[in-house]
Amino acid sequence: MQEKRSRKEQRRDRQQHYEELESRHDAKALERFKRPAYQSVSVAEYLARKYDITAEVDTIADRKFKK
Repeated sequence: MQEKRSRKEQRRDRQQHYEELESRHDAKALERFKRPAYQSVSVAEYLARKYDITAEVDTIADRKFKK
């Protein structure tokens, strides 16, 4: 029967595992991670761009600001 590992052994193994994870990385992944932050856009602007409905969104936005 196998003996249980001591807390020190478990801690050492865990730290070693984390160090290995930090040391291994892909250059492409690192490049993708450094991309610019997302630009904040309103829901209406997002939908207008996605479905190409700029004329309808402009009229809704105009009505909203006239109030």
